Amino acid sequence: MGQMACCFEHGALMGMDPVSEMTHCHGAVEEEILRIVNQVRTDPKSMVTALEERKTRFQDMVYKVEGRPDFLTHEGAKGIEECIQYLKSDKTNRLDPLEFRNGLCMAAAEHAEDLGTSGDTGHTGFDGSTIQSRIERYGDWGEAFGANNCLGESEPLEIVLSLLIDDGNKSRGHRKNLMNPMFKTIGLGLGPHTKFGDVCVMNFAAEYGPKVEKLTEPLRVTVNKERNPEMLDLTEKILQSIPFSDMSQKVRTSLKDPTVTVILDYKPGAIEIQITQAGITKTQSGTWEIQKQKL
Repeated sequence: MGQMACCFEHGALMGMDPVSEMTHCHGAVEEEILRIVNQVRTDPKSMVTALEERKTRFQDMVYKVEGRPDFLTHEGAKGIEECIQYLKSDKTNRLDPLEFRNGLCMAAAEHAEDLGTSGDTGHTGFDGSTIQSRIERYGDWGEAFGANNCLGESEPLEIVLSLLIDDGNKSRGHRKNLMNPMFKTIGLGLGPHTKFGDVCVMNFAAEYGPKVEKLTEPLRVTVNKERNPEMLDLTEKILQSIPFSDMSQKVRTSLKDPTVTVILDYKPGAIEIQITQAGITKTQSGTWEIQKQKL
């Protein structure tokens, strides 16, 4: 009996990303995977037929496909039925499709090659890199990022269905990443794997754009009615260094009103913003530390 296909997910709330988005580092297989992912997101019920067909291939807990080793699953057909009910549920909303980003693709391809060579399955690279550090090599992310690893599948539909079913994973973390409404961008990396045959790495981000220079030291800035140009420049540097686009937009909008005072207290990994208008002060804060999802 063959090895069960495995999927590993990771998610975090935080930052933005790609390099030149006019060039592409993905091929036909990656395009097909994205097409299926977007089909799930934009029309969840459309995947029910494929799942019903998959359910017929089970013998007890064993998934049987002609020409392939048998896969021993944790949940059997019950896991597929649960997935079908999820897709049919009125609570499962239609989502916007994802778009490729080169930086996410390059980071995913880098990790897929790393896993394939080492035989590992996790999100830590051979050089100690994390998802965050890898995607930041090629661009900057915003609001949130996440990643899925799928091992043992090579066909686009099987890859997506495996992550969607998320057999044996109580948190359904892979499914949550696929169906996360915050995510707008994706990168894919594929390759051979020494233990599982094939590996697919998916990187996700809410926002991803060209890399910008970020502050590496703490900085506190106060912008009052005088609107000192130096303070405005420092404010913009802070806003470029934080991963929260809504917060940045709110500050920029507030600065258009000369009666508003804005105080920004920046530390790498944390921000506190005070906006005072008509004697009323509102405070917002945020941090961008990695939060791992349980497997």
